[in-house]
Amino acid sequence: MSSLRLTSLLIASCLGLICSVASGPALSGTKLIRAEGRASIAGNNVETARKAALAEALYDAAGQVRMVVRGASYLSSAGTIMEDTGIAVEGLLKGYQVVDERREGSRYLVSIEALADTDDSECTSRKRADIAIAPISVQVAQGLSGVDERMAHESLERFLGDLKASDSWRVTDDRNIYGKTLVGAGAPKVDRYTALLKGYTTSAAGFTLSGRLVVERDRADNLALNRTDLVATATLQLIDNYTGSTVETIREKSKIQIANRLWGTEIDISEEDAPTTLAPLWSAIEARLEDRLGCQPLRAVITSISADRATLSVGSEQGVKTGDYFLVEFMANSKNAWQLMRVEQTSPTTSSARFMKATTGIRVNALATLLQ
Repeated sequence: MSSLRLTSLLIASCLGLICSVASGPALSGTKLIRAEGRASIAGNNVETARKAALAEALYDAAGQVRMVVRGASYLSSAGTIMEDTGIAVEGLLKGYQVVDERREGSRYLVSIEALADTDDSECTSRKRADIAIAPISVQVAQGLSGVDERMAHESLERFLGDLKASDSWRVTDDRNIYGKTLVGAGAPKVDRYTALLKGYTTSAAGFTLSGRLVVERDRADNLALNRTDLVATATLQLIDNYTGSTVETIREKSKIQIANRLWGTEIDISEEDAPTTLAPLWSAIEARLEDRLGCQPLRAVITSISADRATLSVGSEQGVKTGDYFLVEFMANSKNAWQLMRVEQTSPTTSSARFMKATTGIRVNALATLLQ
């Protein structure tokens, strides 16, 4: 479905309304906007009034997305300083549908529902995205002690514990259903038999996190100092379960100072505020995950359809509640190729939603997105 960029400019000194439409890229979130417009009927020309009312409704919808005030001063040919102040309204509308239109005496009324792409800064939804934890291997270089290896494993477990406790995600630890064999660039190979026995099903609309942690010793000597660091490098892949593609490869590095002495002495001049754990490493990774997924709208997969209702693959554990709206967009050229669903009932992991438009046009396994 092609997006529509609706740009309208209203100048205080003008009487008219100018609207232009152009294509534009989609942003991260989508919201449903209700707007209306009215126009006077001149000389019983209803069609012209209808078009004017529709233009005003589109302007109203665009103004609910983005609005700025602009002003300018300039010198006229007569040497007079002129000032011009106006309100510029720019909104990215994915499409609209007229839900009501009628004549009211000498005026014509048009009411619409429009879909608008929202700015990344509009992080209004705090629903919990699904993240499945696949194997994250820990590799410790030869020559390091068992204490170093235990520290690396424990730091990983603390990181996963912090993820599970966060309000931003719904984390499932799936490491026990994966085999130990790694394929390609560290991708886990699922033990299908074990998964079947455990009744395992991945979250089709969620994400999977896997990768490795490598811990090495690094000598950083110079003419004055005898310095040794413990260097930990984490390389994690965030996979989109719905498409199977890699959303992001996260690579972060952290150092722990083991020794920092003057050459030929036992005088330790280690920095007092130098990291003593791998906590900064995992904090940086969690921040990367928050940047990538924290403000993205919650997604769901339609698992079944019955009459005018559908079952979604997310529920109260993800923060879904009765009255939430989900959007399904069709692969079509029509600007109105979408279906809205209103959640009417939730369980911990699923929801039942009713279609809001008469023409369904949705199939099982379609991807639905929470409206802002």
